[in-house]
Amino acid sequence: MYKHYMRYYKPQKYFLLFIVLKYDVLGNWEHWDTMLDTYVYPENSTPDYSSILVPIVDNVRINYLINTVAKQERAVLLIGEQGSGKTVMMKAYMKKANAEIYIGRSFNFSSATSPLQFQVQYLTLFLWFLVE
Repeated sequence: MYKHYMRYYKPQKYFLLFIVLKYDVLGNWEHWDTMLDTYVYPENSTPDYSSILVPIVDNVRINYLINTVAKQERAVLLIGEQGSGKTVMMKAYMKKANAEIYIGRSFNFSSATSPLQFQVQYLTLFLWFLVE
């Protein structure tokens, strides 16, 4: 029934691998890899390792979702395993965001982090912005 709309859909694939683009009036499903940009390593400088974000399907999809949530003026919280790129993706997003509208802050948690430590760090940040 919907096969003509789902041009790239293959039954053995997950639907999360596809997106319906808003400018496609027929509702065709596109694979996320059609939105991938090529990564070009800078020739004249050595980038900081922690800032390198090679575009893969997962990163493109999460970046799209971050943009979608941020446009609705909602908070974004990324969760996942160590090394899955959460911090790098958020820092890349915040680097492109308007600094006069958005404020980015990164909190590192561990098993030794207490709620009081977080509250003190958050309150210090809040008071610092009030003073400025």
